Amino acid sequence: MAVAPVLPFLPAHARGAALSQEGKSIDAVNAAFPGAPSISLSGRYMALDTLWEEASRPGWDGYSARPVSGLTYWKAKAFLAALPSTVPPPGVGADPDGEVAFEWYAAPDLVFTVSIGSSGVLSYAGLFGRNKIYGSEQFLGELPKPIAESLSRLYSDPRAARAAR
Repeated sequence: MAVAPVLPFLPAHARGAALSQEGKSIDAVNAAFPGAPSISLSGRYMALDTLWEEASRPGWDGYSARPVSGLTYWKAKAFLAALPSTVPPPGVGADPDGEVAFEWYAAPDLVFTVSIGSSGVLSYAGLFGRNKIYGSEQFLGELPKPIAESLSRLYSDPRAARAAR
């Protein structure tokens, strides 16, 4: 039986320092939530699990909605796992095209949404006062920089910080 090698401790200058751009973006998100309570991954998954039970059949909406596939469910679960633990849990919903949508809502003019389907493409849109952002990024297991920056931007607004508590 092989034993994994013990890794040496990181030097002091590297502890807690993100090296990749995505890591630096996640550090910025974490900085926006100082002292915020962490939510367990199982708590984040409960809403997604319930959604999948309800939306995994064709016509789940009473019309002709496409079902949320098992592959979409697993990609959505991986996206939730990639979120920093300090980010408040999003609202979870299904789109009629079979994608899973996540929403962080703080006010009518302060909202950010991300959806993911079986292809793993994250489509996102945000409204930050009078400013809008939208785009798409391939999900590769880490939170893409534009999404991390948008969450940081959302929760740096005092209204969102109050709504998250």
